Amino acid sequence: MPDLNVGELRKHAQPVTRWMRLSDVRLKDLRCVGTSPLLKGPFKVETTVEVSCKQVDDTMTVGARYRVEAVSEATDDRPQAWTVRLQMVADYVGREGEDEAPPQFTKDERRAFGLLVGLVTVHPYAREVIQSTSGRMGYPPFSAELLESTAAAPDDATFRLLPGEFAEPDEAD
Repeated sequence: MPDLNVGELRKHAQPVTRWMRLSDVRLKDLRCVGTSPLLKGPFKVETTVEVSCKQVDDTMTVGARYRVEAVSEATDDRPQAWTVRLQMVADYVGREGEDEAPPQFTKDERRAFGLLVGLVTVHPYAREVIQSTSGRMGYPPFSAELLESTAAAPDDATFRLLPGEFAEPDEAD
């Protein structure tokens, strides 16, 4: 997958940002599994996030699927201690006072909006769910990393998507 240029993403996200406003953020799905009896740490935790963005009429929906897995490094067999899977959703609607409905945005515009705006919107809520859920399973509460805003990044900065990190609109729930 090619590197994504922050300047290009900003350019593509701008038309969507101009038309849409945040309406709702919610937890759509949560699944967790913890090993019992509790395993001893230290733990190695891996997080995977997949983002999707789809538009239906004047609503834009950004979904972020998180899979967080912790394995114990206390023994050589490295058993899985816990897994948290969740999906956060943010809905954006056309701005009030506009005389017309938002246009149908392109795939590039939806992708840029999902990555630069939608993911940053839902991530703090996902962090809280992950921390609370891992702690309620009896393990040390895990705090997912903060996302760095692209607001301060230069236009020529790049980042790379891994396969599966962005689902096309017809693949989104």
